[in-house]
Amino acid sequence: MLLPVLALGALLFVHAAAAPLLAARQDGCKDYVLIEARGTFEPQGPSIGFRNMIERTLSSVPRGGHHVVVYPAAPDATQLTTLIGRQDITDYINNGTKGCPTQKYALLGYSQGATVVNEATQVFFNQSSIQARQTKAVLLIGNPYHLPNKDGNVDEDGGNRTSNYTGALVGTLNATIAPSYYDTGKVRDICHTTDLVCTGISLDSLFSSSHLSYGFTQSVQDLGVDFLTQQL
Repeated sequence: MLLPVLALGALLFVHAAAAPLLAARQDGCKDYVLIEARGTFEPQGPSIGFRNMIERTLSSVPRGGHHVVVYPAAPDATQLTTLIGRQDITDYINNGTKGCPTQKYALLGYSQGATVVNEATQVFFNQSSIQARQTKAVLLIGNPYHLPNKDGNVDEDGGNRTSNYTGALVGTLNATIAPSYYDTGKVRDICHTTDLVCTGISLDSLFSSSHLSYGFTQSVQDLGVDFLTQQL
């Protein structure tokens, strides 16, 4: 019972901390916003997996913004932790489509953050909704819910060596990308050839060198920047 209690406490704390942000988010509209969710145990702030990618994208495509998803990023088998992150994303986009209806969004998720993003796409699964229409990119790295043989699956070099692998958590909870996103070409799911989290061998490799290597792999960062600049 300890983890659910901790997660509930985190839910109350994070939403209390995030409340002042809601009013400030619409102070100025952007052409696009990069919304990124960090991996397990990473501190609140930009994820090491995306930091370089985000800086380069913001430099290449003008009038962009960046939002770090507010959630605990703590181990939680009940999905309460990822629920907090999912709610932060959906609140942010719902508020944005009201105040800035032409603002576009890219969702970036690493490891547990990929699960958060996956769950957010399930909320905005209808591609005719303004929220889904304005969500132009879904970019994942080290996704434990990596689905096999989907458009957008690539390895760390942009090839197909990991395309047919099934992530380690697929089949445990309903936390995969909404199918409608694959049909639009909005997805890029990067899985390193030796990352056992997204290739489906074991979550014990959560802190293996390959699962932690995305932010330091030039080809991964290049793939991400190319995809985001193309979609945005």
